[in-house]
Amino acid sequence: MRDDSKPPPLAPLTFGTRSALPQTHPRSLLAYAAGMAAPYLITGGLAVPAAFLDLPTPTVAVPLAPLLIVAAQAIGVLLARELELPTWRRVWLLLLATTLVPLPLVALHASVARVPFVSIGRGSASPLVWTAVAAMAAVVGVALLAAIVAADAPDQASLLFLPTALVVPAMLGFPGEIDERAALRVVVEVSFVAAAAAFFGWAATRGARPLVAPVALAFQLGVLWALGYRPPSLPGQGDVVPILGTAVLVLTGIVTVFVPLVALAARRVVRLAQEPTSSGIG
Repeated sequence: MRDDSKPPPLAPLTFGTRSALPQTHPRSLLAYAAGMAAPYLITGGLAVPAAFLDLPTPTVAVPLAPLLIVAAQAIGVLLARELELPTWRRVWLLLLATTLVPLPLVALHASVARVPFVSIGRGSASPLVWTAVAAMAAVVGVALLAAIVAADAPDQASLLFLPTALVVPAMLGFPGEIDERAALRVVVEVSFVAAAAAFFGWAATRGARPLVAPVALAFQLGVLWALGYRPPSLPGQGDVVPILGTAVLVLTGIVTVFVPLVALAARRVVRLAQEPTSSGIG
């Protein structure tokens, strides 16, 4: 006679595999979500010491802390591949892409936007314009990467893109000079906000999952605005500075909302490409 009083056994935790269906038990669901949030926690934890503590560092020309973070993320990608955890590998891959491309380009734009007397009338707006274009191209490029890697699961696309989305307002609104320590503090902020969003997102149903990233971005914007962390306005700057900053922010918000639809379109393209072509004679 079967004993129905015993709880069902927990499913094995295989983060990111198609067999990992954590909905079978609440504890396994939470453990699965925590595992998907782990890459962000690891990244943020590695950035904390160099971002907030005055540690003795060797006199070398290379930025050791960012290199350590990039190395850890690359190891995460390789480890997930070796363990055959495709979704976990996607998380690490998009996190690595964010660190390598949008983070430095948005930081460059934020740094140029802090130069006084930048305006079109003075002929000094070209660096600002080109850095804004580069930042927007980086945002769109990472969004396309998220859509492509999530073509078989479009509900994941916005969560995968979320770190890049969070970098933009965090960097543009950072108070003070944009240097290596500032970038690391942005990494800490983005990583921990993304970790919280990832936990709730991967624990949510597939239908609700695409909503988590836009809500997290809106929450971050609201908190930064309430704390007064906004793009600074310096003497002699023209309207081009806030216009371009707003353009980067708006583009980021639009991409965050619509990247699941791009992933869905990518899935349809892949399916059409995989369909065998039929041909007849006569």
